Amino acid sequence: METNAYNQKLNRYVLNDQIVYTGFSSFKDAEECAHKKGVHW
Repeated sequence: METNAYNQKLNRYVLNDQIVYTGFSSFKDAEECAHKKGVHW
């Protein structure tokens, strides 16, 4: 299960071959998670 920096469950969606996560508490939290996963945006 994917979680954010505060161990809250994230929602994971696959849309048109793109994986989208929602449920971050802030943009910075999302950015840090993406950085850890090596996601480029």
